[in-house]
Amino acid sequence: GKGWSNRMDVIEAQVGAFLGQRCTDVFLKQYDFFNTECLSLLVSKGLGVGIVLGSIAYKLPQVLKLMQKKDSTGLDLQAMVLETLACVFTIAYSVAQGAAFTTFGESVFITLQNFAIMYLIVIYSGGFKPATITGAFFLLSVSAYLIFGGQTPIEQLRFLVGCNLPLVIVSRLKQMYNNFSTRNVANLSLITWVLNAAGSSARVFTTFRELDGDFIQVANYGIAAGLNALIVMQILYYGSKQAPKPKKGGITKKRSSRKDD
Repeated sequence: GKGWSNRMDVIEAQVGAFLGQRCTDVFLKQYDFFNTECLSLLVSKGLGVGIVLGSIAYKLPQVLKLMQKKDSTGLDLQAMVLETLACVFTIAYSVAQGAAFTTFGESVFITLQNFAIMYLIVIYSGGFKPATITGAFFLLSVSAYLIFGGQTPIEQLRFLVGCNLPLVIVSRLKQMYNNFSTRNVANLSLITWVLNAAGSSARVFTTFRELDGDFIQVANYGIAAGLNALIVMQILYYGSKQAPKPKKGGITKKRSSRKDD
């Protein structure tokens, strides 16, 4: 009846907003549930939503670890700044392009969490200094202008997004060098870096599928995924080296105490 028809209209409108009219017709009118193109779009959209939802708190383990240990040794502040700039460029470019929030939303949440991490790094490494305050003000101002100003030409934003690749590479290499030189990864969250690698890998697929294979964005996410995976391996390797070893004297002490008895 009319009630069922109305419900189907609502469902079609919601699915259409998510997948577009063509794939909505394929699934709900033609009942072609194995259409390769629409299935890949459904997977891509689902991954995009999952990445964005996961990113809401995926750096929270790193924040909590810093707050718990009150020590930021091993975290590279400059690397965090470069990563944050790359996220800001992605947000500004995506907003200007009118891209769906599911294709860049994690950059918004990562940026917010990065500011929290940078604040904690500064607090636990000696507090605010004039240069730090100036740098923070500059970073916030640039971020706000690019994202909310609406005055930056798309060509310039495209150039800035093109800069993401060297920014991401330098950011990750700095952290990797820091890990290598100090052999100290105790304050790095393994969960955060694993999620970093997984999210970047998934973004390669969603960007290729939904943004018509935008080469710049695909290259950014692909290289980031590889470097994030290398940092995960560093955390596992150096973390195993730092694991406390059982004391050898424990058994001998017990034996000696038995002899005394």
